[in-house]
Amino acid sequence: MLTDGTPDLVFYGLLSHDTERVVVFFPTAEEAERVRSEVLQDEPSWGSSLEVVRVDFGGGTVVEPAWS
Repeated sequence: MLTDGTPDLVFYGLLSHDTERVVVFFPTAEEAERVRSEVLQDEPSWGSSLEVVRVDFGGGTVVEPAWS
């Protein structure tokens, strides 16, 4: 929450460890996990390079693992 009581703007993204960038954003962690699972069905070798992360645009931590 921001200092004025306004809720943070939070999205979830797929972070590529290969590019060190969030490659796509989602409104929920569940949707991001679903898409990650679908991608890994087609490309299982990408398992260690794709991670779902929480992206906070409200002034706190910018990117953190979604399961923290």
